[in-house]
Amino acid sequence: MSMSRRYRVAVIKNDIQDLADRLLGVASDQREAFENLPESLQTGPQAESMEDLAYAMDEAHGDLDNVLGILADIARPAE
Repeated sequence: MSMSRRYRVAVIKNDIQDLADRLLGVASDQREAFENLPESLQTGPQAESMEDLAYAMDEAHGDLDNVLGILADIARPAE
């Protein structure tokens, strides 16, 4: 792969890393909002939805980490 294309992949990788970090922050905020609910509300449907959304964002973050690993391999210079 040419240096130009390798650089473009590296830029995309950095953009995805930034998005993954932001997503992790939102997931953390979502978990914190759930944990700050009164205990009596933590078992209702809205609380369950809040918890499910935090879990889904964590899963998406893990998927983005996998993509980042693949892009790192792609951008690595050939030996």
